[in-house]
Amino acid sequence: MSPCDCIAIWDRVCSKACMKPCSRHGWRKRGYHIERQRSIDIEFEGLRIEGAFRIDLLIDRRLVVEIKSIERLLPVHAKQLLTYLRLTRQPVGLLINFGGETLKEGVRRLVNNHRPSASSAPLREPNQTGD
Repeated sequence: MSPCDCIAIWDRVCSKACMKPCSRHGWRKRGYHIERQRSIDIEFEGLRIEGAFRIDLLIDRRLVVEIKSIERLLPVHAKQLLTYLRLTRQPVGLLINFGGETLKEGVRRLVNNHRPSASSAPLREPNQTGD
């Protein structure tokens, strides 16, 4: 049974609280290390905010998974996952919505292509001619 086969078991109206443990169980059975509700701390102008965000699932310390159970995904949900990816410096994440018509339409893969800010990068590339 794949981690997402729980869709066939649970009715569409099943809550997010039901889907998370089912998915987590499927991944664990396959030998993946799973962290649930992983806390993300942030620092802003010297102020440290512990537990500012929580990742639904972190798989093998490298795949961020945000789980939803809503009628349809909105752009704000992708922004939420991208924020988690940037804060944790992870390259890829999955946004999974168990509330749609089909699971296929409810899975989105997002890639963090965030680069450091301009202030930390050189202002321009070195010129080969020495200008």
